[in-house]
Amino acid sequence: MLYYIIPLFVCLIAIFRYDMAQTRQREGKLVWIFLYVYLIVLMGYRYEVGGDTLNYMGYWNYQEDLSDWQLTFKEQFAPGYSLLCALSYTLSPEFYVFQLIHSFILNSLLFYFICKNAQYKFSSLMVVFILTYLYFSTEILREVIAVLIFSFNCSNLKNRKWIPYYCGVFLSVLFHYSAFILVIFPFLTWVKFDKKYIWCCLITGVLLMFLLPIISLFEGVVVVGDKLSGYSQDTTHGILADFMALLRSWIFPLLFVLFMKYGMHRSIKYENLIAIMTLFGFAAYFSPIIFSRFSNYLILFYAISLADILIDCIRSSTVTRNNAIILFFCFILLYGSDYLMYRRYMRWVPYYSIWNPHHADRDNYNKN
Repeated sequence: MLYYIIPLFVCLIAIFRYDMAQTRQREGKLVWIFLYVYLIVLMGYRYEVGGDTLNYMGYWNYQEDLSDWQLTFKEQFAPGYSLLCALSYTLSPEFYVFQLIHSFILNSLLFYFICKNAQYKFSSLMVVFILTYLYFSTEILREVIAVLIFSFNCSNLKNRKWIPYYCGVFLSVLFHYSAFILVIFPFLTWVKFDKKYIWCCLITGVLLMFLLPIISLFEGVVVVGDKLSGYSQDTTHGILADFMALLRSWIFPLLFVLFMKYGMHRSIKYENLIAIMTLFGFAAYFSPIIFSRFSNYLILFYAISLADILIDCIRSSTVTRNNAIILFFCFILLYGSDYLMYRRYMRWVPYYSIWNPHHADRDNYNKN
């Protein structure tokens, strides 16, 4: 547990020292580099940490090197990810070498993205860590690369550079087939938190009534059809779990943006992307696995927007500061509790490294 608390504690100190004070930026860069290296090592040298990491370790027993790699879209893993695995296996058959390479790629892209897009980088990193960092680093090893590619490709979407954008989409698809959802994003650039949003929710609800017939259209598509069909059968995890998921993915982000936009009269960075994310969050109540995956592509933008707005408000007048502090604690309680529900934290706690290898039943919480 201590290994995860260290970056949170460092981020918290850095928020007061560098983000809010906006001073000692050279010293702040050294702290930023420390966090970057620390997280690469923490995730790169982990041993059986993360539920899906165990599955990937199982697949690694059948991994082939680069000489046997073939470009194909008919396998379970997309070709970009399988190429990355083949390259790693060629360097070393040890799974931790792949983990280290993957951790380097993930953290390099994530830290660079935050530096380029966040006004308060330590605050943004802390929000990302609470929201999704462990999930990104240990559970969705393939999809997270597609997500991070899109995070940089988003500028092409914003500037309506469609050819570069769709080239970026293709690159994301090479790592995970869920990136096909990015094809429709140019047709959703008008979605904002206004009166049209209500109609978007209503239309989404109606379309979900025809989800199974729509998915049946993809049955003949290799790999994608089978996965969609299987995912569509997973519709509930229990009343409490479903409601809490809806609260985190739709209700809280929606209320937060509405309060900041219309109550505090703040400009919402990435409003369009957050609006799309909340629509996916609403849809995830009816089909959790499919639409929560789509939300992964947008959650980093939500994290940066949330962090920048909250710190801006905390640095403002007393009333605004108090409202922001209350919202921040609500955020901590709401998203932090996600790790406690059904003992989900067991996927990451206790932490073991390759220097201290132990086997832990990471999926045991599913049996309770």
